[in-house]
Amino acid sequence: MNQRIIGALAVVSLGVAAQALELKPRVAICAAASASVTAVQFTDPQAKLNSTNLFSAVDIINAGSTTPSLAQLSEYDAVMVWSNVNFQNSTTLGDNLADYVDAGGGVVMTVFAVSTTSANRFLLGRWSPGYEIIPRNGGNLSTGGAQGLGNILVPGHPILDGVNTFTTGTSAFRPVSTALQSGCTLI
Repeated sequence: MNQRIIGALAVVSLGVAAQALELKPRVAICAAASASVTAVQFTDPQAKLNSTNLFSAVDIINAGSTTPSLAQLSEYDAVMVWSNVNFQNSTTLGDNLADYVDAGGGVVMTVFAVSTTSANRFLLGRWSPGYEIIPRNGGNLSTGGAQGLGNILVPGHPILDGVNTFTTGTSAFRPVSTALQSGCTLI
C-alpha cells in the first residue's frame, strides 16, 4: 500500500476516533462531598461513571470549597450534584445551576442535595423552588438494606433507556418523601 493511502487511512481513523470521543458527553460531579477531591466520596462515583465507558470525561468540582460559574458548568453536558457537607455558596450555586439548565444543560440531583435537613446543604437561589423535583428539606433514610430499581411507572420512557437493573449497596440513602413538585412526573 502506498504512503498516501496509508496516510489517508490514518487521518480517517483519527477523525473517526475523535468524532466518537466527541459523541460521548462530558459530565461533572459538582458536589460538596469532602474537603479533598481525592476522597472516596468523590472518586468512587467518578470511577463508577467512568467504568460505564459512556462519557468522554467525568470531572470533579468540589462545591464545598468553590462555586462554579455558569461558564465552568457550560463546559459539561450534564452535572451531578449532591452534598455531604455544606456548599460553599448554596445560593450562587443554585442561581448558576438554574442558568445552566435554562441554557440547555442537564442536572442530576441526588439524595442529600434534595432531602437534607441541614442548612447550606440544599440549593437555594433560583434553583429553589422553581427547578426542584423533590421538595427540599424533607429528610432522608437508609433503612431496609440494599434497594433496587423499583416499579417502572412509565414504561419506555427515554430516561430509562438501556437501564434494566439497579441495585444499591447496603447504605441506600433516599428521601423520606417521594412526593414531587407540581408538574413533575414519577418515572
